[in-house]
Amino acid sequence: MSKFISFIIKKLIIIILIINYVKYKLIIPNLMKRKCSQIENDEFSRSVKKAKYISQIPDYTCGPTALYNLLKWANVNPVKNLHFLNLYRLCKPCREDGTMYKGFTRALYHIIKHTNLKMEKEIFNPNSNDVKKHLNNNGAVLLLFHWANENEDGDHYILLVGDSGKNIWVVNEECQSPIRQISDRTLRSYLKQFEYVPPKHEKPIDNIYPKAWFIKKN
Repeated sequence: MSKFISFIIKKLIIIILIINYVKYKLIIPNLMKRKCSQIENDEFSRSVKKAKYISQIPDYTCGPTALYNLLKWANVNPVKNLHFLNLYRLCKPCREDGTMYKGFTRALYHIIKHTNLKMEKEIFNPNSNDVKKHLNNNGAVLLLFHWANENEDGDHYILLVGDSGKNIWVVNEECQSPIRQISDRTLRSYLKQFEYVPPKHEKPIDNIYPKAWFIKKN
């Protein structure tokens, strides 16, 4: 009986992996064709369109989605060990809590190892001036922040890719469109310090927000 149960479990795991593989092979390319009407018609905006960023699916996969979009920002072809499904497996997101710090940084260092990207610094509780300065030096910023409204709250990974002087270009800020602009005021709201008290997560590092990773191209 135990052998039979083990056989069934193995078959179910294989089926789940096949479903996920098909999902991300078929759905992601369609998402990459989307265009966002909120983007201005200037040189930088046109380059943003060419990057073909994606929106997350489902709603707890913002971690691997932010990393996948980092590859698109760097014009890296996400093939072989850098495709979305592999980043997903490295991040190990769960439906309840999304992607934890350990999984996200594991996937990020995997990207750095296999690309021309480098992480200049990792910052807890960054300020808007540091973020904008890095963006203006042709860098990108991966940001994890805590959000809340009247009915619910949560944590979200996004990718910041540029500063137009008036607004910040952000990827996957909303699930409805891959890229949009946010104001400095909105950025500062994302950078407000937050800590889960009592702790929500087992590891202390997962209870402190925001966190930022400053990325540059070599």
